[in-house]
Amino acid sequence: MLALIRPAFLFLPDLVGYVFAMAGLSLIFMPEELRLLDKYRRTRLGIALVIFLVGLGAVISNSVQKQEDSRSAQSERDNARAERDKLMMQIARLVAGQAEAAQDTRLARSETRSVRGELDNARKELLASQAANGTATTQTVTTLVTASTSQLQEQIERAKLLPPNPAKLSFGFYSSDVSLFPIMDQAIHPDADGIFILEILGKNTSDVLASRVELWVNLCVECTFVKDPEGFDKLPGMDEHMRHRLVGEFNPGVYLSPFKVSLKLNKAGFQAFDMDVFYSCANCGGVIRQVLHAPIR
Repeated sequence: MLALIRPAFLFLPDLVGYVFAMAGLSLIFMPEELRLLDKYRRTRLGIALVIFLVGLGAVISNSVQKQEDSRSAQSERDNARAERDKLMMQIARLVAGQAEAAQDTRLARSETRSVRGELDNARKELLASQAANGTATTQTVTTLVTASTSQLQEQIERAKLLPPNPAKLSFGFYSSDVSLFPIMDQAIHPDADGIFILEILGKNTSDVLASRVELWVNLCVECTFVKDPEGFDKLPGMDEHMRHRLVGEFNPGVYLSPFKVSLKLNKAGFQAFDMDVFYSCANCGGVIRQVLHAPIR
């Protein structure tokens, strides 16, 4: 029963507009008929009561719809934040693993330098023994040198197995003052046509070359691309809210040319929206997500 009543209830704001339009037309084209109602007080009161109830219902319906839209928008924002927090935890674990690998690399290099020092000392002892004691002592020291060489080779092989430092990229809102980079939160307002234009800047913040870099821009559920960002395309089967770009090589410490994302919101009433920038490369350690937040002013 409620399922049948609800559509009519939600239609009340539109019905009020129709009722008032018809009332206005009746005042213009039916003055004589309206005068006849002076003789029928109950009829007038009934018509007035109906109009009052329809207007009251429209106000209540409009308020209910606004509350539902607000709850729906809040729920979407909460879901987006939960997903973002989950991904940030995964990224934190990845970064911790990379830091541990880097520590192992430094430890292996330190051990290698230590073994090389021992090897140099052994060679010095060998030369001194050859001068003082002859072949027997030389053979003893040669055994020590052989053992040190074997240990050095083992440490070198361990260092080769450790992964190199990964490339790391960062993205944020564009600013002519690069000392503010990366700007992850920036207020924005639409133009006269309701279009939001986001200008994004990227940088390789690591000390290694990022090779075969790919980017993805992902809009919010209620957002729509006005046009594809320059250099981006929509791959077959890709969601309508996402666009892809192949960057290629990305040198360390270098900024990517800023790119603009033009979008519209499909619903009114939002106070802010998020946009995701994903990136991946051959030596980035997976697909990394960064979230840019844009409060609407």
